[in-house]
Amino acid sequence: YTWRYRLAKHLERTAPGRVDFVGDREDLWDNVADVGGSLDYADPDFDREHHSRWGISIKDQFDLGDVLRRVPADVVLLAAGANDLSYYTNPPDTIEVLRRVIDAARAANPDITFVVGHVLTRADFSTNEFNLPGAPEFNTLLDAVAPTWSTPTSRVLVARTDEGWNPFAHAWDGSHPTPDGEVLIARGFADALASLGIGEPYGPVESGIAWPGTGRAPTAVPDGPTRVRLAWPATP
Repeated sequence: YTWRYRLAKHLERTAPGRVDFVGDREDLWDNVADVGGSLDYADPDFDREHHSRWGISIKDQFDLGDVLRRVPADVVLLAAGANDLSYYTNPPDTIEVLRRVIDAARAANPDITFVVGHVLTRADFSTNEFNLPGAPEFNTLLDAVAPTWSTPTSRVLVARTDEGWNPFAHAWDGSHPTPDGEVLIARGFADALASLGIGEPYGPVESGIAWPGTGRAPTAVPDGPTRVRLAWPATP
C-alpha cells in the first residue's frame, strides 16, 4: 500500500479537495524482480504522484530545486532514512546535507514549507537487536535545529513518524514498514500537516491490518539425516 496511501486516504477524508500530491514518479519498487517501475499497488485508487526512489539518499537530492521548477509544490515531505545514516554520513553530517537540500528547494520556491520526518530505527532479526544507532542522535539534532531553519516565508516542521514505532513489529524485514508501520508513518506526517491547517490530526491508529497478499507455498527437501531445507518463492 505504502504510507503515502495511508496519508492520502486520511487527507481525502479530512481535507477533501484541498490536497494534491505532486511529483515526477508514481511507481513502486518491485522487491521480487529487484527493479523499480512497478505499478502493482494493492489499491491503486489514490493520488500516487511522488518523488521518492528505493535506495536513494538525501545526498542525491541536491537537484530538488530543478524538480520543483518542473513540478511546483507548496509543501515538501522529506523522510530521511537508513541509507542516510548507514552508508554515507554520521548524524551531524546528515543534518548538514539535509539543510543544503532545503536550501536547494528554496532556490526554486522561497515560500515553500518543509515537513521532515524522524528517522526510524531498524531491527536485526538474526540477532534480535535494534539497528541503526545513529537514528536517535539524528532525531535529537533535527528537533533542535529544524526550527532555526525556518524563515518568515518558509517554515520547517518535524514529523514524529517514529512515535510508537517498533521495527520488530512494524517492519517486515526489520527496516521497511508493514501495513501497521505505514499507518504510524502516515500519522506522523498527518499530525504535522494538521498543525499547518492541512487536514486534521490522524487520531487513533489501526493495528493488525491485513497484508495485501499471502506467502507462497514452501517446499521441504531432506538435507542429510537430521536436516531439512525449506524454500519458497519471494512474496511481493
